[in-house]
Amino acid sequence: MDEVFVGNPDAVRALVTRARGPEGFVGAFGTHFDFSTDFDVELERVARELDVPMVSAQQLLEWTEGRSGSTVNHLRWGNGTLDFELRVDDRVDGLLRTMLPTSALGGRLASVERNGVRAELTMREYKGVEYAFVDARAGQYRVIYEPLHAKAAADGMPWTAASRSSK
Repeated sequence: MDEVFVGNPDAVRALVTRARGPEGFVGAFGTHFDFSTDFDVELERVARELDVPMVSAQQLLEWTEGRSGSTVNHLRWGNGTLDFELRVDDRVDGLLRTMLPTSALGGRLASVERNGVRAELTMREYKGVEYAFVDARAGQYRVIYEPLHAKAAADGMPWTAASRSSK
């Protein structure tokens, strides 16, 4: 955000609202506070009104490096179950969320477990696709998708193959 927004909090509000709207933009807005106006006060007011966090450049750098230092390992998929290990950098512990599609290969997300304990999910649409969001904490994850096709489940068949062949 720069000088074009000085004195125009409605423009700042519109920009942030659009970024958080159905377009699903993800990113960070940067600015500087060496203005001779009250732009910093206007910006803070809009951020508080819209519940948008404000962080320093150092905080953003640490978060970005921590996110980049976090990894998903040992992905395994079979018969409607996705297993993986999540390693989370200490700099972002408690600050990341994992996105899981609520539908995959003919199945619907049924549950997510972290270290054998059911994880709390928040459903949200992002760019037209529904996802389940779960706090990204270090651990072993198991994601279970139940078949949408009752016949595949009743036959005891690997439902991913059955759902593909039924089309």
